[in-house]
Amino acid sequence: MNKYDLLGIPRNASLEQVKRAYQQAALKLHPDKASPNTTGTADDFSRLDPFRAVQEAWETLRDPERRADYDERLEAASKHATISEDVNASDMQLCEDGVLMHPCRCGEAYEVTQDELREGLNVVPCSGCSLNVRVLPP
Repeated sequence: MNKYDLLGIPRNASLEQVKRAYQQAALKLHPDKASPNTTGTADDFSRLDPFRAVQEAWETLRDPERRADYDERLEAASKHATISEDVNASDMQLCEDGVLMHPCRCGEAYEVTQDELREGLNVVPCSGCSLNVRVLPP
């Protein structure tokens, strides 16, 4: 899930729309304000800490330079990669260092951090060949 999806806004959202979406999400998810059963959306990679993910989205999308860089990375990831398969994040192995790993048919592995997934970078290249997978939310 990318930062735009996390806030429920389109990629061409104005700064005011980003701010409004952030404020609504922050109010709903802030640890001091959230109801005990608030866990974020079911398809959120960061459901263990949804407020932090919303805060990171705001920090990136409110800054024109950071937002442009983020948009470029999202575009590059989606344009240039041929997806060999979709892999559910819950089917990936969580390593001690916090990296999610999934074996590739070449014998190497696809590796991605949870922070990268929160940033919307869900197209992951294999470390040993030219294949890519798209990591889907759990």
